[in-house]
Amino acid sequence: MVLIILLILSQDASFNASIHKLERPKDDVQNVYFLDACKTLKVALTVAYSYRWAIGKAVIWKWVDADYFVPDGLASDKDIVFYLGWKYASNLDKREEIATMYASAMSAIAPELEDAFFSSMEGRYIHPQRIFIPSTQAHARRILLNEHDKYGPDETLVLFGTGLQILYVSLIQQVDIQMMQEVNYNKFVTNSINALGRKLDMSDGVLSRLKFPLALEKAQAVKRVFGVYNDLKARIIRYLMSACDQKGNLSIVGSYMCEILAWSEMSVFVSIKEMLYASNSPVLQDISIKHEVKAFYYIMKKIDKSVHPQFFRYFCNGLDDMYVEKNNFPILAQVAQTLKSDEVRGSSSEQFVAKPKVSSPMVGQLVSLHQSYVTLRKIKSTSNVSKV
Repeated sequence: MVLIILLILSQDASFNASIHKLERPKDDVQNVYFLDACKTLKVALTVAYSYRWAIGKAVIWKWVDADYFVPDGLASDKDIVFYLGWKYASNLDKREEIATMYASAMSAIAPELEDAFFSSMEGRYIHPQRIFIPSTQAHARRILLNEHDKYGPDETLVLFGTGLQILYVSLIQQVDIQMMQEVNYNKFVTNSINALGRKLDMSDGVLSRLKFPLALEKAQAVKRVFGVYNDLKARIIRYLMSACDQKGNLSIVGSYMCEILAWSEMSVFVSIKEMLYASNSPVLQDISIKHEVKAFYYIMKKIDKSVHPQFFRYFCNGLDDMYVEKNNFPILAQVAQTLKSDEVRGSSSEQFVAKPKVSSPMVGQLVSLHQSYVTLRKIKSTSNVSKV
């Protein structure tokens, strides 16, 4: 019974997310016990996960069978599968089926990613049913094939790159109006298509006609299935890094994607480093938040020592990624984000840029402390220049 409970928890995305969002204890003694407890829990979950097939399939979960298209060998077949994968994903309703078709499309272009997608689908109890394209099997399933139903080479790479990006961005915005979410999403995919297309010297006319196949709700389905798997995201980034060394347009897309995905899901840490650490802000010397400052310096040292700091979130070992979470330094995070918002609003041509709500008087005081420090530093700098 204990094993079954652990297995349930190990496969629950919200539970896994809650582990990563646990607030770090404020003193060193508690930290030791906290880390030991996390490691013990991780071992228990790993053991439970190793028995997922026997328990999950026989006792608890009902596995979901979903069609998965596979190119039958020819180069043209992969183009057809890529097109069909998007087409079916955009028309299906079940989350697992949408995600499986998405994985089919991505793997048609990058077969090296298939194992990582399959492992992630296994974690979600999805059983992909391989259907080779073309084949008598596809014909029996009444899957209509047309060799002209495919994207051009550059269009394929643009949609491939944009499709990968949706695993790394937040598709559930902090707004209450569904229409606003759709506007933000449509702006994101359009910007991505245009940016990638221009890297490949595609004309504006072609780009204006190229539409991303997935509506917001379909993209959210993909994100919910695959977005929690850092191993998958790490594998994708390694694929893109290797693509940089190849010839042709795939190299261009790989280089651009690595640039775009750098520091993904680490915006809080980046904001604190840019707004407070880089300016040697007195906020970092404030004794009332010393435990948050200590947590920030701890993870900053780990990130700086890593081989690929910009991808630390995906390449780090064990529980290290939990230290990048906002819950480790919530006050520092809001101070930095408020300052960043003020900076953007001051330089933006947009008519309105929302300012984060200040959650506590302490945040307001620390923001004022930093602003006073910056103002004083500017005055001293101007004074020194005038003396010269």
